[in-house]
Amino acid sequence: MNKKFSQLLQLWVLVIISMGGAQAEEPALPAVPGTLAPEVVSLSDAEMTYALYLPGDYSTDRLWPVLVCLDPAARGSVPVERFKDAADFHGFILIGSNYARNYDSKSVERSLIAILGDLGARYAVHADGVYATGFSGGARVALTLAAQFGDFSGVIACGAGFHPEYPPDPFGRFPVLMTLGISDANYCFMRSQYRMMQKYGRDVSMLLFDGGHDWPSADMCQWALGWLRLRGEDTGAMPADPKWRSMFLNALVDRAGQLLADGKPVEAMCALDMMNERQANRSGLSDRIRDLRQQAMARPGFMQERASVKEEMEKMKEIESVMVHCKQQGMDIRERSALIQWVRSKAAAFRHMSKDKDPAKRLMGIRLLDYLWRRPYEGILIEMAQGSYDNAIRLGELAAIVQPDNWLTDYNMACAYARKGDFRNAIKSLENAVKKGLRNPGNAWLDADLSELVKNPKYQKKLGKLLGPRP
Repeated sequence: MNKKFSQLLQLWVLVIISMGGAQAEEPALPAVPGTLAPEVVSLSDAEMTYALYLPGDYSTDRLWPVLVCLDPAARGSVPVERFKDAADFHGFILIGSNYARNYDSKSVERSLIAILGDLGARYAVHADGVYATGFSGGARVALTLAAQFGDFSGVIACGAGFHPEYPPDPFGRFPVLMTLGISDANYCFMRSQYRMMQKYGRDVSMLLFDGGHDWPSADMCQWALGWLRLRGEDTGAMPADPKWRSMFLNALVDRAGQLLADGKPVEAMCALDMMNERQANRSGLSDRIRDLRQQAMARPGFMQERASVKEEMEKMKEIESVMVHCKQQGMDIRERSALIQWVRSKAAAFRHMSKDKDPAKRLMGIRLLDYLWRRPYEGILIEMAQGSYDNAIRLGELAAIVQPDNWLTDYNMACAYARKGDFRNAIKSLENAVKKGLRNPGNAWLDADLSELVKNPKYQKKLGKLLGPRP
């Protein structure tokens, strides 16, 4: 994040503080409370839209917390839809960017300036209650902005932790809740970051759920916003409700007990860790929590998970070193052949591991196989953003080995070939993507990465057959 961006964001935060939600003339609301509005146009930038959800009982008689949602594909309605029931119950405004996307810092900058500007001008927002959530790359953006510039009072990081270039400060002041699927390829990285911050006493918690790399379910969002509400009550960003607080903390302990009964000691320990010692003492739950902790730590799966994470991290480092080697210039045909064979053999080994009778081994195989695909696939997008199209294509070749039926790889390779000016191979990759089930093929006509291919009259007839009529 550049210095100019941080200054602009901080300026909008000052606007929110100075206005405090009180308006000389209250502007008309752009959405009916209790109804999701998928495309609200911002006041300062007509091209910037966001999904909006105002709680059903929203009014300007009080100040409200807001959760700014960052989806890596700029699908603002996706996180807002997941969080809206929880937002109704706990009392949060939701805003989901329709513009900020992965690997495009300019889109993030422009979108957030517009959104934060609207917070002060349109809604009754509490200055200490501006929170953020993001999924995957969106989580990293939210964490970076909170850590480097103090733009958010807390973050719910879904499916990704802190960016390697901006590692977590173990003594950082803003609270962090990580949500993580147990088969997510980012499992080890996030568990390691979580344990490091926990070791130094930082306000950090984790919600583990059955699933992969995704936003949390609506049920998990209830727990996540409840956790954030506790922090909001402590800072005055939300009205205190002792009855609700007691109910929520007791429900957390009940959840931990059920997870333990279901044979999930790691998930149970995470549930217990969502409350601090002071909260436990005030609620009279300390003895019960202590007993559940001892039970969880005595289960074989608890210690086995730590050893499994360590082993998995070593294998991921090996994959990472190979991906770095893949981008070396001047690689001859023998080196590329050896690289392809290495990926093919690892994919076979991880597929075998993913069918192991041991649940820990099976999960490790699933995550490693996903990482072996996701690392080169995301590398395509990163290299594309940097204009390194040959690197993007080489990484795409590796991703296609791991998931040969995934149209995403072929489509993004088509974009790389088109940017490079190799239209023949761009068409071939598009054909492969269509055969594998390219979603909404007509959208390719409008993709900026394919613009030069689309404008070339030699290929327009072929594109018409592949993509359908041009919009």
